[in-house]
Amino acid sequence: MSMFTYRYSNQEAKACPRCGAVISRNADFVSCIRCGFQSFDDERVQVDWKRNNLTAESQIEKILEEVGEVAAALIRGDIIEATREILDVKQTCDTMLAILAYNWETEYGTPYPLKKIQQEHIEKLEKKGYL
Repeated sequence: MSMFTYRYSNQEAKACPRCGAVISRNADFVSCIRCGFQSFDDERVQVDWKRNNLTAESQIEKILEEVGEVAAALIRGDIIEATREILDVKQTCDTMLAILAYNWETEYGTPYPLKKIQQEHIEKLEKKGYL
């Protein structure tokens, strides 16, 4: 999700993608004080999965491999390496979403309903009390 950027008083702020409230952007991690939405302030990096012949099945294997590397780094107490590995997990999951979107659109000929699925996910988190 991208946020809308505003400039005022030589300070940059953004609008929360969930509720629209203007939120401060003093750090890389953005948290909305109105609705609690939290997100890292970055965009997804798109991996060239077609050129590399990546599939949904190969991504599952890669996700599990990367999760194991996160666990190993945490066991060693290496937070920096754990962070690097978490970014690998995130990237692999983002690549999986791109592959699923392509597969969906190829099979059904309609846009992948990611925004709808993301909204359902947020609602699930709210019902469980995580947000």
